[in-house]
Amino acid sequence: MNLAIFFVKIKLTDKRLMKGEIIMKYIRQYWDTALALLLLWCIMNGSFGLSTLISGSIASLVTVIMVRLLFSNNDHVKNYRVPLYLFLWFFIVLIYQIIKSAISTVISISKNNIDPVIIELDTSLNNHWFQCLVANSITLTPGTVTIDKTNHHLIILWLYPTTHDKKAQAEAIFGPFERILERGDNY
Repeated sequence: MNLAIFFVKIKLTDKRLMKGEIIMKYIRQYWDTALALLLLWCIMNGSFGLSTLISGSIASLVTVIMVRLLFSNNDHVKNYRVPLYLFLWFFIVLIYQIIKSAISTVISISKNNIDPVIIELDTSLNNHWFQCLVANSITLTPGTVTIDKTNHHLIILWLYPTTHDKKAQAEAIFGPFERILERGDNY
């Protein structure tokens, strides 16, 4: 985006910007995103000191404001919003599934119990963003890779299938992820 167009888009001459009204509007709407970014900033810096909190607050607020200003005309922005509690719960389950799958994969490899198959499954999620989250989560967990995603349809490489029943396969591969995201599918 051309810098001049950006300045026109955010209306830098607008007196409301000088008063802070526009900035406060974005902060009120996206405080949960700013808080999550601040938490990530502190974790990445390994400190919750005053200087880290101040620099993290500034960085997270600038990020939220800039992203919102750049994408405010996009009708699809609302499709990418995930409630903070849902995102945190999803992240915890993802980490758990990665650890569980890593242990299971190591055991299967050590026993030479590998029989890779390509399976085709359908997700019940309607939100495209959530479907992509599930597909990427499948790839992040050891032993499975999402090869292709078309609408609700996923093609997955599974190193050591435990069942041949489609419903049981779907539950084993993306059941925990899908159950969490179904709560926010109509958010």
